[in-house]
Amino acid sequence: PLIYIATIAMKSSDEFLADPNGLPKGVYWKNFTDAWSLGHIGSLAWNTVFFTASTIVIVVLLSALAGFSIIKLCGKEGKFFYNFFLIGIIMPLQVIMLPLFKILKSLSLLNKPIGIILIYVALGLPFAIFVFTGFYKTIPNELIESARIDGCTYFSTFFKIIYPLCKVITATVAIFVGIDVWKDFTVPLVFVTNPNLKTMSVGLLYFNNEYNTNWPALAAAMLIQTVPVIGLYLVMQERLVEGITAGAVKG
Repeated sequence: PLIYIATIAMKSSDEFLADPNGLPKGVYWKNFTDAWSLGHIGSLAWNTVFFTASTIVIVVLLSALAGFSIIKLCGKEGKFFYNFFLIGIIMPLQVIMLPLFKILKSLSLLNKPIGIILIYVALGLPFAIFVFTGFYKTIPNELIESARIDGCTYFSTFFKIIYPLCKVITATVAIFVGIDVWKDFTVPLVFVTNPNLKTMSVGLLYFNNEYNTNWPALAAAMLIQTVPVIGLYLVMQERLVEGITAGAVKG
């Protein structure tokens, strides 16, 4: 699919209509300039980066602390909180879309960056907590008890001893959460009406009008949006696999 999109992005509109599935005769660079200008990719890319980075930072911090509390501090009650967060993994956004919209409207958070970030944080926390708790199960309790005997508080124990062990897990959570936010189409479409807060995924609609669709420019915009994520995945794929399997075996 990526190669097919790339071949379309390199064609002019006439060339695409004449032979949609054929190889391009050359690179029609105007598609990429049109994607940047007509699709407002520049401003939309900034919004996408801002929402993605903000969500990653908040989700990683909250899920790392929550997972540590659930596994190491809460005791028997931790199982309840663990199962409570796991419900979020199987709960699709479409099910909670209407009540979530009403909640944001009542809090005057519609069309505000903080409202969008809070939605993404809520959607990203269940999976992130699941991954962190799986890793924390492999950490011996004696490590925490030794730190407590030496006078460390729970916060200092976490930030000085436990969290430095979570670099791979942090990278895994950051990649998964970042990709989900980067490619998301539903949240900015439903919860955002201000065009200045739209993201690149919604910007793809600019190439479709009532009478026709500029397929080559649309493919170029899709390529611009996709390449950074693919590049990040190729660079971090070893850490990704390592992080997913880090909590698979205890001991």
